Amino acid sequence: MAIKSRSQLNYCQVVDTFIPHWQLAEDAHGSPIVFGGFGLAELQDQQAELEAQLGVQVAAENDRQIASHALELAKASMLERLRQFKHMVRALHPGSTEANVLPTLPALGARYDDWHKAMLNVAVLWGMVNAVEELRLSGNYKLEEFVADQESLLGLFQARGAAENALQRAQFRREEIWQFIYSRLLLYRRVVQGLFVPGTPVFESLPRFTGRRGPTPQPVVVTGKWDGLRQKAVISFSPSDNPRLSRYELRVSTGPKARGKDEKTVGSLAAGASPTEFLSDVGLAQVGDRAHFRVVVILKDGARRGSKAVTAVRV
Repeated sequence: MAIKSRSQLNYCQVVDTFIPHWQLAEDAHGSPIVFGGFGLAELQDQQAELEAQLGVQVAAENDRQIASHALELAKASMLERLRQFKHMVRALHPGSTEANVLPTLPALGARYDDWHKAMLNVAVLWGMVNAVEELRLSGNYKLEEFVADQESLLGLFQARGAAENALQRAQFRREEIWQFIYSRLLLYRRVVQGLFVPGTPVFESLPRFTGRRGPTPQPVVVTGKWDGLRQKAVISFSPSDNPRLSRYELRVSTGPKARGKDEKTVGSLAAGASPTEFLSDVGLAQVGDRAHFRVVVILKDGARRGSKAVTAVRV
């Protein structure tokens, strides 16, 4: 079931706008609003499941980042050993068969198969060289250590693949939950439009999936960076001068780039708060982790607008 501008839709925020309206509608109607066995209690249960699944997704993204970071470090170390081996063979065995068939070094971003092939070739050639005279690299590094590092690197490739698969499953499950919720909210809108007449408060305040037409606040300017002393990202922003300001919300998403539908609200500041900054370590569990933050300005009438995303990297 397609939703327009879904990449800009915050799933949890949408549900948050429907729950109080459902309560308002039931009070005005004088009885519970239930259709197909689905009512306010079921919506609240689905909201809790959606929020829990977003937490699973954040954890899965953290695991993917950790696995990717470990793999990149291991590849850089292995690439240096492959480079050393090529130079040593050419220096100590010039013109030999081993020197003439040395493999091409894989790029850091090369596929699993390319790395596997290069390391396997080096292990075979190293064994041939050792049959004449044992070859050791810097730090007294020998063939047995190379083979162990080779196996470790291939295991890290597999670990990253498993983490990426887990993240995809978490994202797919999140979409399943949201699509179910979305289908019920569509029905809720139709039921309310059938129970109440235009012009009544319940009818006119019926939530939408996208913002109502009308003026929205100016976005705030945001900066963000990791603070080593406080061990959190510091998200600072210019205060809004809108007289109808209600509050600011901090939203975060993880992954290679910011994604509105993956955002989770992790902080709130009331109008007039000082300093205008948030502290957060969500999505920043390990060195090298990246998290994308936005500050959303929310007015008293519910109108809102988010800032451009800023990325904080844990160092």
